[in-house]
Amino acid sequence: MKKVFSIKKFIFFVVTVFLFNVFAIAAPLSVYATNVTYYVDSVNGSDSNNGTSTSTAWRTLSKVNSTTFSAGDQILFNRGQTFEGMLSPLGSGSGSGYITIDAYGTGNRPIINGGTNIACIKLVDQSYWRIQNIEATGGSVFGIYAGVSGNSQTINCIFITGCNVHDVGGSVTSSYDVQKGCIVVCAMWPYDSTTGLGTTATTGSTANYIYIDSCTAADTTGFGGIVVSGASWGGSARGTSIGITNSTVSNTMGNGILVMYATGSYIQNCVAHDCGNDTTGNAGTPAAVWFYTSTSSTISGCEAYNQKSPGIDGGGFDLDTASNGCVVQYSYAHDNQTYGQLIYSGLETTYLASSFYTNINSVIRYNIFSYNGKGGTTSDFVGAGDIALFCYNGGTINGVKIYNNTEYWHPVVEAPALCDNYGIINGYNVSASYTGSNTKLFKNNIIYSDTTNGKMMNIQKGKLTLDYNIYYNSATTNPVFIYDGTSYSGFTAYKSASKQDSHSKNADPLLTSGTYHSAGMPSTQFSLQSGSPAVNAGTTISSNGSRDFVGTVVPQNSSYDIGAMESPY
Repeated sequence: MKKVFSIKKFIFFVVTVFLFNVFAIAAPLSVYATNVTYYVDSVNGSDSNNGTSTSTAWRTLSKVNSTTFSAGDQILFNRGQTFEGMLSPLGSGSGSGYITIDAYGTGNRPIINGGTNIACIKLVDQSYWRIQNIEATGGSVFGIYAGVSGNSQTINCIFITGCNVHDVGGSVTSSYDVQKGCIVVCAMWPYDSTTGLGTTATTGSTANYIYIDSCTAADTTGFGGIVVSGASWGGSARGTSIGITNSTVSNTMGNGILVMYATGSYIQNCVAHDCGNDTTGNAGTPAAVWFYTSTSSTISGCEAYNQKSPGIDGGGFDLDTASNGCVVQYSYAHDNQTYGQLIYSGLETTYLASSFYTNINSVIRYNIFSYNGKGGTTSDFVGAGDIALFCYNGGTINGVKIYNNTEYWHPVVEAPALCDNYGIINGYNVSASYTGSNTKLFKNNIIYSDTTNGKMMNIQKGKLTLDYNIYYNSATTNPVFIYDGTSYSGFTAYKSASKQDSHSKNADPLLTSGTYHSAGMPSTQFSLQSGSPAVNAGTTISSNGSRDFVGTVVPQNSSYDIGAMESPY
């Protein structure tokens, strides 16, 4: 969009540039013109050069760090070379011109080796930056970091694309460490030059328009792989438009991918696996891919597996405390230590405002959950179930729609596939506490089990509306249903007592390969074979996204199918 400058704006611009240059003359740092490309060559460059061509390239990160860059500038590093130290260039771009860190030449990505520095790449109170095509390794707290220095700071438009961040150091000693790891954008705690992050939450700070695409984040002794906090912990502010796409996270001590305090955000086509490896208990409550206290945000087309936890959680996807209008769709959680999907809300008294928090209108649709509840490292949620609805310390749930999902349930520890009535953890009843009049339903879902340890459900009376589902346990003719604290052997006994699931079935759904739980998104494995009782047996759910797990338009005929994949039959 073109900008029209008035005379007053032009005069203001001229005066600003004049004053800027006056102060620049007195400052020890170098300030250069806008829209200039600078080159850095660790083999043939020299810091006495002007840096503006490949033949006059700079040599070290120190030279780059001593320069204040402006809108439209590019800082290019020679491919195939390693640059030692922490890259922390100065300045901010603008909406009309980002500052870009990128690569030039041929060969592998240039490597920024952070060593024992706090980060490999660090930006503080800086906006309108692109970081792309860089490999970052080392750093004692962060790989790539962008954050705020204190209260009432705003960072906008940080784009990180095509980067490989790995072998980041750090340790997990407390809950503050949730914001440490491979790729971190943080408006939650102030940056501290000694420890990395302060121990007191910021107030009034936000991070907006953060985009991380086609990155890998792996192998850190810190907490997380990709973590973005859009605003201060416990406040009412939310960061706007945070997107994480086409990225892979693995081998962290805690979380895989986490977005906090955000609105209108998304995690799409990402994979998080083999995270939650901390054994000290300090990692606390990690999950593979999740939102915390976010609004109108979506997880879509993601895969989460082999997630663990030394304390609580250890599952695949999570819509957590005070999430409002968030969606998990077209995603695949498998082989996780505990749940495939958690819908949760709880008052965290240490950090949040002193009011109860409510999870509002969460939607879980057209997903596949397979072979979760596999156990392993101890977690209080090992028996939580595959789809779990829990609250803690005064949290509540007002509205939830769980529909057209397919579950293969084969837990190591006896547990229900669907659970909202878990019991006591750390002195608190974490069972779901429902409030309000918003719709709460569980419909059009398939639960397929092949072990007698796999209960179908353990749910409270009259909270969720259940119907048009298929329940099947190939190992027994009498699967177990726990409703309102009473255990029923067999579907008929449960249906009669509960007055739920009047249109549901206890029958083999005839899945093509219903026990699949390998890495890689399913294609046909959970499709319905000809003659499946799930075909045309579902009910209409309004605003259902209009497609199934693999992208097929729904419905294919006049009626919806049950499960995550619509049949052509």
